[in-house]
Amino acid sequence: YVDSSDNFVPPDIYDVKGSASLTGEMLRRGKLLILKSEEQLALASKLGGTLIGNLSETWIGVPLVVNDQVIGAMVTQNYVKTSEEDCKRTAEILVSVSDQVALAIDRKQAVENQKRNELQLEALYNISKATHDPPEIELFFQKIVESLDLVVNGVTLSIALYDRNEDIITIPHSTDNSLKGLEIPNASSSSAISYRVIHQGKTLVLNRKQQIDFVNDVGGKAYCAISESWVGIPLYLDKQAFGVIIAQSDNEPGKFDDHYVELLEMVSEQVAIVFKQQSDKERIQKAHEDLEKKVTIRTNQLATTNEELEAEITVRQLTEAKLIFAKQQAEKANLAKSEFLANMSHELRTPMHHILNYTRMGSERIDRGDTKKLKHYFNQANDSAKKLMRLLDDLLDISKLEAGKMIYTIQNNNIKKIVENVIQDFRFILKEKDLQVLIEESEADLVVPCDLYRVGQVIQNLLTNAIKFSPNGKTITFRFESHKISGSGANFLKTSITDQGVGIPPSELLSIFDKFTQSSKTNTGAGGTGLGLAICQEIIRGHNGAIWAKNHRDGGSIIMFTLPYNQSIQVQD
Repeated sequence: YVDSSDNFVPPDIYDVKGSASLTGEMLRRGKLLILKSEEQLALASKLGGTLIGNLSETWIGVPLVVNDQVIGAMVTQNYVKTSEEDCKRTAEILVSVSDQVALAIDRKQAVENQKRNELQLEALYNISKATHDPPEIELFFQKIVESLDLVVNGVTLSIALYDRNEDIITIPHSTDNSLKGLEIPNASSSSAISYRVIHQGKTLVLNRKQQIDFVNDVGGKAYCAISESWVGIPLYLDKQAFGVIIAQSDNEPGKFDDHYVELLEMVSEQVAIVFKQQSDKERIQKAHEDLEKKVTIRTNQLATTNEELEAEITVRQLTEAKLIFAKQQAEKANLAKSEFLANMSHELRTPMHHILNYTRMGSERIDRGDTKKLKHYFNQANDSAKKLMRLLDDLLDISKLEAGKMIYTIQNNNIKKIVENVIQDFRFILKEKDLQVLIEESEADLVVPCDLYRVGQVIQNLLTNAIKFSPNGKTITFRFESHKISGSGANFLKTSITDQGVGIPPSELLSIFDKFTQSSKTNTGAGGTGLGLAICQEIIRGHNGAIWAKNHRDGGSIIMFTLPYNQSIQVQD
């Protein structure tokens, strides 16, 4: 809500469209509404509500519409009696400018959303970077606070931990000193909302009334001041919730929207990683201390027998070998993370620079009236924004797939038609590279139960790679075959895509399906997250199928995947 001076005015009604208000009624109708004073009173009475503010002589409301969706309203109130002609003239003026106002608001919201996404990515990057070489937990918590302040400020952040053996919740880390160090004994039978989050193992978002109702329902007490907005995200260690990351706003209702909650959920994963690292560190330290004690005992027994000494040396060597192997694995994971962060920096910054540059050039030339150039600038910015969104979608997809949270809508679909639809999306780049796509005729049954969108995503990723690494003027071939696995009786449809590119080193035919991994033949340093084939593998596995790669004898590579014919069908309206 803004007044005529463009100042923010906190609303008295948060569900305006569903309220018994004049504005709500106008929004529900979605069209111009002109009311005299007596009509305002009559309508308010009919709606079962009361007027907010002073009664005006004339009330005129016009909905603001973008893409057939009402996003707001323009309302003018005249407290002096005016003629019907003046009312109509005022209404005509409001209607004439409403489209421009709606577009301006929509564009402003788009810029704000883009800025918010940029700040969220920066916050996640900073927090992820901190987990690379984590400091003490308190310092890491301060890094989280600093990073999240970039997105939304004025928020109280806390981390609550639950000791299942003692049934006690403690808050060791908080930006509110009155909460820091708080202990809640007998947590499982208390009115602590944080225990509810831990017990249910899922995110909880509450307003002031919901917090009060919860405390009253369990007949307990509030362990801290009731806030206007409250959100709790469970922290998991070894698939078990061990704590909660809590965000509170003391003076702003509706502070935490879906985007902020999603950001907190991703941050919670990083927090859990650091706690796991801390737990592993303590466990390794304890193991090291235990080992030292064993070495001392064995050393004292050195004079007893040479056999005991040799056995102790063997045990120590095995332990050291395991530690070396663990160190090598950690270094390998560290390298993969570094490469991923480097690639992500390139992939995020490039479209972001394009968006900023083209929107800047568009704003500089907006007064010159060159609509052709302005359309080009905004189209370029839009394309870059779509590329950035695809990257974020890939990150969210791989996270959902690995967490087993991806939901599939299984229906009978013709795999050939899915391939043909995907090819249509690539027709321009295929023409640009003079590439031919051949779909070989097949007698196989091409109808299999699958998720249309997700299998289309697999084919799109595979075709993208084939186009990317095929020289100009070459051919990409799709083949379909029915296969029966001996012994099991299971029937599968095998789909293969063959290109005439550089191929894949034999030693990498399996590892290319690992996340953040790219083939050494195609990893030119030009970017890419290495998530495409990993997402394909997770989707195909989710369909009880398999995906693998091999090299063609005449050059190029073949990617193949199978889908079972007898998958259970779930029809979703």
